[in-house]
Amino acid sequence: MSRYCHAIMVRTSPRAGEELAEYATVPVINGLTDLLHPCQVLADLQTVYAHYADTRARVPRHRC
Repeated sequence: MSRYCHAIMVRTSPRAGEELAEYATVPVINGLTDLLHPCQVLADLQTVYAHYADTRARVPRHRC
């Protein structure tokens, strides 16, 4: 798989992710397990940014 990508994000059970990381030659990122979801904060930030960027575009700017 390392011939096709520079890193792997895996959403699986903790043991399967650890086993993949053990044999992988590229970095393996824990995308989601039953206990942890470290990449969720990135998705949340992207959602907040998209919402507020869209809102700011519709609000007229007033000059004093």
